[in-house]
Amino acid sequence: MEAECFLTDNGSAEIIVDYVARATNDARVGRVRLFVEDAILEDSGIINDIEYREQEVIPVPGGSQRTLRVEATPSGSASRATVRATVRCPGEPSPRA
Repeated sequence: MEAECFLTDNGSAEIIVDYVARATNDARVGRVRLFVEDAILEDSGIINDIEYREQEVIPVPGGSQRTLRVEATPSGSASRATVRATVRCPGEPSPRA
């Protein structure tokens, strides 16, 4: 899966990661989007816990390409979602949402 990374005015990074989770509602933190069974739902939930674990960093022109594992516990659901996402983030040493 592909993820997008944007630098903000204060130098931090916003990451958009689309991934599948079995939950009863959409959960969102910052720019992180949960997809429920391949269909995005309306903004109606919060993520109770989300972690980004950097697994691989590949230098690319103008920055780096990072492979992240994203784990999230959606609210209102006992399920847990895990995804591997490729994040291209120019000039950002440690992208975090």
